[in-house]
Amino acid sequence: SYLHPWSEIERRCTQQLTQDIFPDVDAKRAAVDSLLTPYAEAASSTDVTLIPTVAAQRAAILASIEALEGK
Repeated sequence: SYLHPWSEIERRCTQQLTQDIFPDVDAKRAAVDSLLTPYAEAASSTDVTLIPTVAAQRAAILASIEALEGK
C-alpha cells in the first residue's frame, strides 16, 4: 500500500500545500449564497421559473471555484 499512482501523490501534495491558501468550504458556500440570495428572493417574488436558474448558477460558481483550486 506504499505505492501510489503519481496522480494521487500530486493530488495529496497539492491539497496539503493549498489548504491554508483557499478559504474553507463553508466560507466559500456562505459567500456564494450571500451573493445569490437577492437573486433567489427576486426570482421567488417575480418569476418562480427563474429559481432553478439561480440554483444552476450557484452550482456553476462553486464548480468554477473548485476548478480554480485544482480539485
